[in-house]
Amino acid sequence: MQGSCRQFILAAVAAIAVAASIATARTQTGLTLLNELRQGLSNARALPKGSRPAPPDKSLSELIGMSRGDIQRNLGAPSYCDNGDPGLPLAPNCANTSSWSYTWGPPPPPLHHGSGHVDVITGGPWLLIFTFSSSSNLVTAARWQGQR
Repeated sequence: MQGSCRQFILAAVAAIAVAASIATARTQTGLTLLNELRQGLSNARALPKGSRPAPPDKSLSELIGMSRGDIQRNLGAPSYCDNGDPGLPLAPNCANTSSWSYTWGPPPPPLHHGSGHVDVITGGPWLLIFTFSSSSNLVTAARWQGQR
């Protein structure tokens, strides 16, 4: 009886160690990706106004489980934040909102004013969007959204 209990405990400890090792590796991979995204975001925003750079061809799945703090420390404050209800205005304080969006590019070019000018602006830059769990503040989804 003692032998089987001891084997069970050893197996449980080994399983926990493997799970912790996988989680640590995943977190490190996510932090590396966030660093790459931070550099890319900085470069994209430094382009001339009105540019629409394509997002990097990176899988964002490594960001699932990252904390809201990890995202903000690496990418800075979000461009937009959403409270999850399309009927409500965008939240002025992003601390507890359900999603954050980062504009992947510079601002639009200035509009011309005066007679004889027609400005048509369609779409905009790509958005990098994070959705957070309301209970744990961890990333539950990360995606790119293009605009026309």
